[in-house]
Amino acid sequence: MLIMKNNFLLLIILSIVFYACSQSEESVNEFKSSIAYIDYCKSDIITPDDYIQWVDAKFSKQVNYGNVIYELKYIPVEYKLLKNSKYKSIEAFNKDVKEFSNSQYFTFRISVKDYSGNPIKYNLVSENEYYARVEYLSFGILNDICLIENEDSLFCKLNNFERSYNLDPYITESFSFDKVDTTSNGDKVFIYNDRLFGNGIIKFRFSNKELNNSPKIGF
Repeated sequence: MLIMKNNFLLLIILSIVFYACSQSEESVNEFKSSIAYIDYCKSDIITPDDYIQWVDAKFSKQVNYGNVIYELKYIPVEYKLLKNSKYKSIEAFNKDVKEFSNSQYFTFRISVKDYSGNPIKYNLVSENEYYARVEYLSFGILNDICLIENEDSLFCKLNNFERSYNLDPYITESFSFDKVDTTSNGDKVFIYNDRLFGNGIIKFRFSNKELNNSPKIGF
């Protein structure tokens, strides 16, 4: 009985080997392609375009307060440079990364659910209020923005209110902060005290783990 079982197992093994060897070249190539794809997915090096898409997906956060939607995107220096320039070599790219590495950047958006107009006009009571909002978004908002990192409070050094002349259904601001410690291993907590719609403190947290798990960029 034992001999019969062993012969049966041997027959199965030989059948599998015969089947594998009899596969067409196309099947073998498909198998090799699958392995190559897996290796690509495991790779830590991606193209500049893929890196931009990666940041868009990974470093964007959203907070809803009533019908007001607040969105914040952390902008790595690498992302900012790649969005504005085309690099032909990794050396030129790394040189610019080093030059701008003392700052950190964020893009902030405010929109209103089920409202197709620009939020700057949302629930306006007068024309004077409209101009007061423009003034606030251009200058006053700097006093209501703060970044907490390693228990240090970093205040915004520069902002840019993107004037779309009410064509976009959202308000967009860009903020930059000093990067005091380039070896920081703490989380980043972005705080906005909303005096535009009176919704108080809005917080966004980016953990050190997610911010320091970026893929490498290849050219």
